[in-house]
Amino acid sequence: MKDVSTPKANKKNLMWRRNMVTMMILLMADTTSSSLTGSSSSVIPVIDSRGSILRPSLSGPTVALVSNEFSKEQEEGGSDAVNLLSSSENDESVSILTANGSSGASAAAIASVSGAIVLKGISMGDIESGLGDTRHAATLCSIFRACIQNLDKADEKKDDDNDKTALFLIIPENCLKDGDDDHDDYGTILEEVEAIFDGVAMEMDMDTKLTIKDLYNVIITSDDESKVMLLASSASSLSSKSTADISSAISNTYKAIGGNNSASSSLLSSSSESTPSVAAALFACDDSYSHQQRSARAKLSSWKSRVVRGFLVDSFGTEATKLLQRTINSYDRDTVASAGLLGSAAPYRLEIRSKLLDRIEVAIRELFELQIQVLEKNTLRKFNAELLRKYNSGSEGIGTSKFYQDNESAVRNAFFAFESSAKNLEVRTSSLTLTKDKACALITEKLNSDLLSFPDSPAAKLKSMKEVTKATSKKKEPTKRSVDLGLDLVAMIRPDGFGNFQGFAGYQLGGNNVIVGLHNDADSPDVISQFGGVRPPFLRVQPKLKVDVEL
Repeated sequence: MKDVSTPKANKKNLMWRRNMVTMMILLMADTTSSSLTGSSSSVIPVIDSRGSILRPSLSGPTVALVSNEFSKEQEEGGSDAVNLLSSSENDESVSILTANGSSGASAAAIASVSGAIVLKGISMGDIESGLGDTRHAATLCSIFRACIQNLDKADEKKDDDNDKTALFLIIPENCLKDGDDDHDDYGTILEEVEAIFDGVAMEMDMDTKLTIKDLYNVIITSDDESKVMLLASSASSLSSKSTADISSAISNTYKAIGGNNSASSSLLSSSSESTPSVAAALFACDDSYSHQQRSARAKLSSWKSRVVRGFLVDSFGTEATKLLQRTINSYDRDTVASAGLLGSAAPYRLEIRSKLLDRIEVAIRELFELQIQVLEKNTLRKFNAELLRKYNSGSEGIGTSKFYQDNESAVRNAFFAFESSAKNLEVRTSSLTLTKDKACALITEKLNSDLLSFPDSPAAKLKSMKEVTKATSKKKEPTKRSVDLGLDLVAMIRPDGFGNFQGFAGYQLGGNNVIVGLHNDADSPDVISQFGGVRPPFLRVQPKLKVDVEL
């Protein structure tokens, strides 16, 4: 057995700790030995997989035995349950509580009320690959997290060794490297355990600089399990951590860790706790996401500032596709290590990747739609200006089919200009497709609608009014001085009759005009009364001389 408190412990410190352990064994060997040997080795359920108390009368010092071996015995009573391995009727004896290491909730619950913790099941392969990437790291994370969560700030640092929890890690015998200072497995394991604790403390945002030595006495040993349990029982008896009602304390801690959900959800939440390597991978995903989002947002913001001023981004489709692919490829390259890790690293990497992809695609889609609106507005403005330039209110065929046929070329030219510009805005990727088809269909309808309504548009009417005003306000050109004479001769023939026939005839020659009328009303009483009772004359001639003088 070798006790390690620092990665490079000096010999004097090791000798002192060995002597202390020896004294503990001598003092507690009798009582603990009888307690362990006299008890039955059968498994007695204490807490079931739902967190319900099955053995309420349990008190005194306890040892938490956490196994990561996944043996048949560990599966008895449910992998998420807490069992009592051995006990006696003496209230002062040490109770050994067992839990499966794969259940972070139950392991953390019994560890939080025990004066000593024994973690077994560490293999040579686990040590060679590093504890930070194994199931033992997840178990230790759950134990440390529960301890820190229940820790009062006033008791954060414990100077007395009896106030600290003894943490025994059982490793294989072939890890012993006596006399080999270049290959110190004990120091390496202790450094990894300290790194796990520091990661949990940082995760829980501890204000003070809490270290594992403030709460635990870490003891790494390759001794037989029975000897380790003897030392753990002695350490638990000397520990100041004791609970009057252990079962209730375990149940409350179990439910607090697993929440108010069912045991299955507790197991899922506890089994997915992050190891240091997974936590580093998650941090790398978040860091890469922030960096790539900032880079992409800078480019997208410069494009948007141009679009809101009514301009188009040159080669927007090509540039947007390159930006999207470059950002995602950079994220994949930064987080490629997370893809091969077990646990939540790989799903979290894909989740953050999808989030980054959605953010950029939403911004690109918004820019595409804004530029289509700008392009549509510019196209309609130029088209109406072309129609207004060709419009003439005095021309024939305004508002007829001939007018629309003559302006079909203007519609085609405007559509082709819109289509060629919209083609440069298209974005085609595996996850995002923005095409010009819908925009081209809409611009065709709007161009035809503007052509049909143009003669009645305010612009066309305003131009017609200007043309009329210009024509009426045009001054006549001056003429030469002249004097023109003209004769108008009006003759009226009234034969006998009562006015049942009437006619006129006229002739104009230059400035002369002759008008002859015939009306047979000489015998009409009305006419005779107008002439004072006499008949009107048969022929009446009225000459008129016209003089037109031009100065």
